[in-house]
Amino acid sequence: MQLAAHLVLAGPDGGPEPKSPLPVRFSGHGPVTPMRAIKSENVERFVTLKGTVVRMTAIQPLVVGLRFICARCGAETVRHFPGGRYDPPSTCVSEGCKGRGMQADRGSAQTVDYQRIRLQESFSDDVGRMPRTIDVELREGLVDSCRPGDLVTVCGIVKADRAEGKGQTCLYVLYIAANNVVNDKHGSNPEAAGATTYDCNTSFTLYDLHGINAIFHCEDVLSLVVNSLCPGIFGHELVKAGLCLGLFSGVRKYVGSSHQIPKRGDIHVLLLGDPGLGKSQLLRGCMQVAPRAVYVCGNATSTAGLTVSLVKDGGGESALEAGALVLADNGLCCIDEFDKLTGDPQALLEAMEQQSISITKGGICCSVSARATVFVAANPIGGHYNRRKTVLENLRISPALLSRFDLVFVLIDSPDARRDALLSEHVLALHSGDRTRQDSCRVPQYSQRTNNLSDAYLSTRIKLQGPQGQPDFDPLPPALLRKYIQYSQQYVHPKLSPEARATFKQFYLQLRRESNVSCADGSRQVTTRQLESLIRLGEARARLELREIVTEQDAWDVIEIMKESLFDLYADEFAPVDVASQPGKRGGSRTKQAKEFIKVAGRRVSQGHPDIFDTNAMKVMARQAGCPAEEFEAFIELLNQNNVILHKGNKRYKFLGS
Repeated sequence: MQLAAHLVLAGPDGGPEPKSPLPVRFSGHGPVTPMRAIKSENVERFVTLKGTVVRMTAIQPLVVGLRFICARCGAETVRHFPGGRYDPPSTCVSEGCKGRGMQADRGSAQTVDYQRIRLQESFSDDVGRMPRTIDVELREGLVDSCRPGDLVTVCGIVKADRAEGKGQTCLYVLYIAANNVVNDKHGSNPEAAGATTYDCNTSFTLYDLHGINAIFHCEDVLSLVVNSLCPGIFGHELVKAGLCLGLFSGVRKYVGSSHQIPKRGDIHVLLLGDPGLGKSQLLRGCMQVAPRAVYVCGNATSTAGLTVSLVKDGGGESALEAGALVLADNGLCCIDEFDKLTGDPQALLEAMEQQSISITKGGICCSVSARATVFVAANPIGGHYNRRKTVLENLRISPALLSRFDLVFVLIDSPDARRDALLSEHVLALHSGDRTRQDSCRVPQYSQRTNNLSDAYLSTRIKLQGPQGQPDFDPLPPALLRKYIQYSQQYVHPKLSPEARATFKQFYLQLRRESNVSCADGSRQVTTRQLESLIRLGEARARLELREIVTEQDAWDVIEIMKESLFDLYADEFAPVDVASQPGKRGGSRTKQAKEFIKVAGRRVSQGHPDIFDTNAMKVMARQAGCPAEEFEAFIELLNQNNVILHKGNKRYKFLGS
């Protein structure tokens, strides 16, 4: 009102007119138009679009008006360029002159800020087709209103512009002249500072709220949600429970604080195991129920495709193009076939912990948000998981990257007559559509890996015949489960109870004590990251049931899932579970072999032999250290990686000592 009063008083009677008119912005205009519906008949029509920003150019000045002076008579002509195309006058407008020498007065140029972004449709209804994109033109106050990866709603007019390039004079491309841009992440309220959903202004219909209320009043919500996630996959209940907690995620802390470093709430999960166990299907199932998800395959993804790339636009200017992690901001990023990733896996380090991606290239230095939950599926090196090797050796990733994952599950196809019979019944039931046979496969099975931490094992509770053991269990529709996850992320922000805090502290201190005892050299694999993972998992466990308090039972459920993950991460065929096993080294058996090899080689060097050995001598010493002949190459590679020996070439190795 004050601005309107000022404009009225500053009109023709009150003083000079303002330099530029007050822009009028429209918001919430009509229904959202799908990008596939933007065609030639929409030109010069006002539409509303919603999509993800995948490219953004730098801000540049755009000339919208310029004064021209005739070189013959000196007459001045003001020319405006509303479409952004430079169109100078060809002749003087003065009568009797008609001069063709019109000189531009550059000092009189009227400019506005100009920026161009590219929108990609968020969810494509046409499976298997390229996602549609459209360019959006931003001017004046709309520039710099979004970043790559943001989900925005654009209101504007559809325009047609001549395509660039020779021989295409009759071909036009469509773009949007934006009137208003609403960035969804700017609409979040202060109470939703810990919200992890991509749109804090998501609206829920009455039908959605009735469905959410029905789920909330179920007796066993965890069992219902776990059994509804990818019901076509038999077994792997604790793995599904871990994935469900990752979908609900923990609570982000210190968001927007100038005094504290923000703490991530996203839960990262790694699935490693033999082929054919449903890892890719589990990722697809998570994508189906996630509010926002991006799926990439490792064998067709580069480093720039994962993070951010710097490209040149049509005018030769640099532009940022978002990768998978940026597009999945405030959502889920699923990376399948991680072992075949063509790019550098180290590019994930910053995004998984700091929740951002920094780029310094071509004179541009910036950081974009990548607050994404990362689910990774991979096959071990060689096709099948080797229990005589650690996870690091089976996957060949760095210890720093492995430590970023809150949960690591190893899926091994071990022969089991009873389980194989149930699995075959389940697969046959899926193909035949026999519901009775499917329900008969859901029987209680007790876990042999975890201790009895409560009245019933978590793995037992979620392996029942659906909620309350009912044989007519129906999984939740993916759309309803997606709304339930979205509602919990937007409105539920749990905190630890004193009992849960004490339980987590006791378990963490126990892990630290075991690591001190089992590590002879004093190294510790168990760090505060494990404690932070427990807290995030506990918050997700409470969020799953729409509770604001993390109870002691929630803590024990999370500890059981964490123990399952620790067992898979550190157990091998020979040694017992050792939560402090060094990255890149073996558990009990391989460590003992390495120590024996160091003793044998050290004795030979002390006896006057040279410290460079050929392959035959290495085989003899490895045999004396207790290494089987079929594991010689892997054993030598392990010694080389840990600086016990140095490969000199020509099948010769230098002994470096311990």
